[in-house]
Amino acid sequence: MPSAARSQCVTKFRAVERRDAPIIAATVGAGAQSILADVTECTIDAQANQRSLKPKFRLIEPRVRMTYAGGLPDANEDGELWVSRGFNVALRAGFSIDAGPFHATVAPELVSSTNEFFDHEAARDTSKSSFASPYNSTAGNSIDLPAQFGANPYRRITAGASAFWISQFGWSVGVSASPQQWGPGQRGSLLLGAAAAGIPRAFLRTAAPLATPIGVFDGVWFLGTVTESQFFDRNPGNDYRALSAFGLAWSPSIRQEFTIGAARGVMRSIDQQIPNAAQAFDALSATGKHADDLLSVFARLGTADSPLSAWVEVARNRDGLSAHSFFTLPYDAVSYIVGARGTTAVSHGKLVVLVEAANLEQGQDIEGQKPRDFYAGAAIPQGWTQRGRPIGHWVGPGGQTQFVSSDWVLQRARIGLFVERTRRNEDALFREFLPYPNRHDVSLDIGVRAAAVRRGLEFAVDASLGKRINFEFQNATYLTNLRTVDITTPRIRFVLTPVSQR
Repeated sequence: MPSAARSQCVTKFRAVERRDAPIIAATVGAGAQSILADVTECTIDAQANQRSLKPKFRLIEPRVRMTYAGGLPDANEDGELWVSRGFNVALRAGFSIDAGPFHATVAPELVSSTNEFFDHEAARDTSKSSFASPYNSTAGNSIDLPAQFGANPYRRITAGASAFWISQFGWSVGVSASPQQWGPGQRGSLLLGAAAAGIPRAFLRTAAPLATPIGVFDGVWFLGTVTESQFFDRNPGNDYRALSAFGLAWSPSIRQEFTIGAARGVMRSIDQQIPNAAQAFDALSATGKHADDLLSVFARLGTADSPLSAWVEVARNRDGLSAHSFFTLPYDAVSYIVGARGTTAVSHGKLVVLVEAANLEQGQDIEGQKPRDFYAGAAIPQGWTQRGRPIGHWVGPGGQTQFVSSDWVLQRARIGLFVERTRRNEDALFREFLPYPNRHDVSLDIGVRAAAVRRGLEFAVDASLGKRINFEFQNATYLTNLRTVDITTPRIRFVLTPVSQR
């Protein structure tokens, strides 16, 4: 595979699984980055002869992620992996087959977490699992976000990046369970991101950017099934939901130096315990208000190798999404991501500075509008989640985060520093007894990271030391019946990734 094509592939892959971005190939290599990215884009043979039906078999080398989290779990851009307190590992490997327009990828993933005990508040709703969120159980603010994934070690074998599809006449159609990332954010997206497990789905998408006289278009639509976690309610009749989503991006040229786009998802309940495609279609075609939807618009200026690039994404989850509600209350039910990256030449390499902020907190001051946490379900009790994790941004409902990093990037190595501040469950704080300012649940993490490419593999590691202040709003100031709980949170992560992603 030529070096330019390889760097494009890695860039697309890390557009989905970008926990330690910017990586070497994405920063130094050429090529445009897909804004509606899918992991399976990098499992096909881009140089295969599309006229030949002779199968070409390729191994997908193992991708390994290992994380140790001290103090508390670390919910982040980890996909299938639940990063519990203790030691966690994810392993994905497999093979791909290309035969003309036919493509198949079999790349299951094994995830394992020691899931060590930590002291957390149990669910207040006795009809739910004791591990369910204690803050999001009331109607209109319900969501499937367990505080812990049970009391035992957590292990699963999943479909990972497995998919089958046919590409012909500029389009691809097929079925998949691979992770996706829609949007320009470097550390998460609002509508569809890599914070949760992949969604089993049937899809239709452009096989490559579609050039027209008025610009270049990327488009994707899918219909899939999302699943409740084992640690939410005790009703087996609502464990599955149908999710339909559509995304469209436009650029004036194939280089994609400027891209704008929009995406929308609609989620409905499936009442049967064992879902199938017909039930999913029936659920989405049903009339009435038993649905939750989310709309996202985004823009990006610059590419992976631009000296300066910037991006923004804005999403809204108010029911109806009418033009009247948008123009009269444009800030109602809105969340956003903004970011920028600057690159300049330094000794034997480049200095890359990344800044990104996300805010999912919701306003409390709109007369006549009932406050609703972002991602919480108005009609769907599990909210915008897949197997107990947000389908969009990892910070979750009522959260905000700010991230700054500086990396010295060489041709085959990098080293850098980063700092991140996160505030969690802020909307839930206002539903608590006496929501004093000193009770904000805030964490600050400072760390170092490094990576090197050797023998076709990227070895990446980052280590951080942080502190979670007022965990679960526990602060004894003015509230003598509470205790103040501040927890030290050391982290170390190791990722081994094949550079070619094959």
